[in-house]
Amino acid sequence: MDGITGFATVGAVAFFAAWSVLTNLFCALLIYFTRAFRIGETVELLENGEKPGIKGRVVNINLVYTTLLEATYDGQEIVLRLPNSLVFQHVLRRWK
Repeated sequence: MDGITGFATVGAVAFFAAWSVLTNLFCALLIYFTRAFRIGETVELLENGEKPGIKGRVVNINLVYTTLLEATYDGQEIVLRLPNSLVFQHVLRRWK
């Protein structure tokens, strides 16, 4: 009985660990096929449609992350790596 319980526990932990990666892979495919945004466009993820959120120019989209360059007030650029699933959890504003 202890072996079955231990195996089920390890299986559940592995499932939840893989779930995050699989979600980001699926969202990467959705970004690609729906053309939610493209490399070179500026996008902003809004919290509730009103508040300013994460904003930057898309420089890379891979299977797990979307990479944005965010300009700061002093002219520096900050690299933001967002999980692809985050795009589908927020309102997306984009500029071409």
